[in-house]
Amino acid sequence: MRWTPALFVAAAFLGGSANPLSNPESDTVFRVDDVTSSQHVFTDTFEREHPTGSVPGKWGAQGGLLSSNFVKDGILYHQFAHPAFSDYRLRVTSPEICDPTVKQYSGYLDISDTRHLFFWFFEARKNPESAPLMMWLNGGPGCSSTTGLLFENGPCTITSPNTTVRNPHSWTNVANMIFLDEPIGTGYSYASDHSKVNTLSDLAVDVYAFLQLFVSGFPQYAAQPFHLAAESWGGHYGPHIASYVHKMNKRRVYAPFPGQKHVNLASVILANGLTEPATQFESIPEYMCDLAPYPPFEKDGATCRALRVEMPVCKRMIESCYRFESRATCGPATAYCWVRIENAAGLSKRNPYDLRIPCKDPSGVCYEEVNWITEWMNQPDVKRALGVDHSPVDKFVSCNMTTNMGFYMQGQAMHNSAALLPELIKADIRLLAFAGDTDGVCNHIGVENWMARLEHKHHEDFADAPLLPFITEITGEVGGKVRTAGGPGAGNVSFVQIFDGGHMAPHDQPEATLPTPGYPYPDMRRAQSVRHYARTSQAHGADDLGVLREDESVEEVLRRQLLEKDRECDRLQIQIQSLQAQLAQRPPLEKVQALEKEYTNLELLLQGTQRENERCMAELERGKVREKMLERELEKLAGANWQSNLELGAPASASGFHARASGLANSGKSSGPAASEKTPTDKASVEATKAYVEQMRLMILGMEQRMQTREDKLAKHIERAEAEGARFEEVRRQALATTQ
Repeated sequence: MRWTPALFVAAAFLGGSANPLSNPESDTVFRVDDVTSSQHVFTDTFEREHPTGSVPGKWGAQGGLLSSNFVKDGILYHQFAHPAFSDYRLRVTSPEICDPTVKQYSGYLDISDTRHLFFWFFEARKNPESAPLMMWLNGGPGCSSTTGLLFENGPCTITSPNTTVRNPHSWTNVANMIFLDEPIGTGYSYASDHSKVNTLSDLAVDVYAFLQLFVSGFPQYAAQPFHLAAESWGGHYGPHIASYVHKMNKRRVYAPFPGQKHVNLASVILANGLTEPATQFESIPEYMCDLAPYPPFEKDGATCRALRVEMPVCKRMIESCYRFESRATCGPATAYCWVRIENAAGLSKRNPYDLRIPCKDPSGVCYEEVNWITEWMNQPDVKRALGVDHSPVDKFVSCNMTTNMGFYMQGQAMHNSAALLPELIKADIRLLAFAGDTDGVCNHIGVENWMARLEHKHHEDFADAPLLPFITEITGEVGGKVRTAGGPGAGNVSFVQIFDGGHMAPHDQPEATLPTPGYPYPDMRRAQSVRHYARTSQAHGADDLGVLREDESVEEVLRRQLLEKDRECDRLQIQIQSLQAQLAQRPPLEKVQALEKEYTNLELLLQGTQRENERCMAELERGKVREKMLERELEKLAGANWQSNLELGAPASASGFHARASGLANSGKSSGPAASEKTPTDKASVEATKAYVEQMRLMILGMEQRMQTREDKLAKHIERAEAEGARFEEVRRQALATTQ
């Protein structure tokens, strides 16, 4: 994920894990050099599961699909076509890299002859026939989901540019996983005709087409619950895709299209996501300056003061985008808020994705593993194993900034994607949002706040629900806190705070984010059994008091709770004293109110002056239009070269007009045969022309005088506006200095 001071540049990653050659419990290292040609053909098992005609390239029928085998660039693919998606094809091959102990498929959804979406699928390590189906999406927009696969929750983890190792905490332990590179231009997804997808609605349509072809071509995975998981900018992807899937599932009931399959959507999982920008951006000053466990800035420093001043303007602009959702309103909100608010995280020397550690690569994304992933994915043998096309963009990049910029220029970043979730919750589609508490990009406070404000059928229960600690299944240690509503365990709506987890929480805290068997959420079933806890974190400097469970004696429970309450009281007392000291340094309330009132009056006066300036400019433009009309009349009278024909110079001043009028009057007295030969009729015509020209002259003189008056008036207004603007800025600086 890339968040640099450059305008609109933002991105996000998620990743994962490791890989053995044979024994799934071993730590065997798998190298690129081990890739063999046997990985580029389909096994007999695949052929038995997906029968086609005996001749490669010959289409055959398969459960309502058309299916065939064909060879491209020396790689054997199996291809599916759906009758309802005439322009779409799903072609797959079978790699044996990363985790060769499980069945894999990779390839492309060919949206057309020129547009192609890349994916990589892994069966669950245990009980794949009953394991749920999950799709993982990285954000960006434009960041490859294989970055997430190799850095966070996939079956193998990158350890060098040429090596991966098995990830024991992979989400494929419990789920059949699809890692999809979307939209077009992401990872190895490409468009040979340079077409683009730069809106969330278009992205959702392509992902739905992929799901239809996938569940039709692989029905053994379709019967299980489908969970959609997305990270970072995926906080926008997830709601839009899930909403479209849900809409098409409902349409299937009363107006199905041929061959349409029900996508068994069970839940939406948002990992450190950007979903409701107004609330999340509002939390940035509070988190970065006051509540972050590893605060990157001094709370009274220049950066924090600037954040607090800029935040109200940013929020109003985002709310305007919510009310009038268009590029005209959302684009400016994106530009202002990203530069003034979000990019502040990059001003610290800390890693904005994980405030616990320094940024190792300030020019990149602060993680050297991302560069390793790029090198590994560009290895020729890896590309061949995955069936990567020789596309126009033949080089893999973890984040495509051109794709990224397309979404930002459309203002998509500031859309309220959370507004799509209540309908899904109403249909009993579960929602989980988790966030690491050391993430400075999409902080956990903003995520919890928008979930608490979201109106849905479990809203009151969620608002009243306590934030309880939960313990991990493997180690029994506290992994974070959970807030749920709508049912036991994780409920229907859940928020999870991951302790000491950054933007890529599955990388930082793999045990706390690991789904449980048959239940693709972090383990929260034991959250209710935890009475009290002490967080063992350098952030809070707490002592390890352990976790109190129900089997402990009442005396032990009370003793430890009393110790914690005493410490909490001491901490609150210190905070109160600090706040009282700050309050004593503030100016009197009357002075602040007076400055605020003067600030408001000056702002209104400036707005009025600006409107008057606009009116004067409009009047000036109308004068120019009238001048053009007069010039056209003169062209009709004396031809296109009317100035020379009438012996007129460029129209300038009144004296010029008098001189030209005198010259025109004297033209009737010219000597020569032509003048003497004029008939009375000709003389009458000349006199009429002179009269008309004189009339035009007087009209132009009057217009010039009015325009001069308008220009003088406009100059005075501009001078007054500049003076008021200078005064406005001076009062603003005084107000800022006073509030500090």
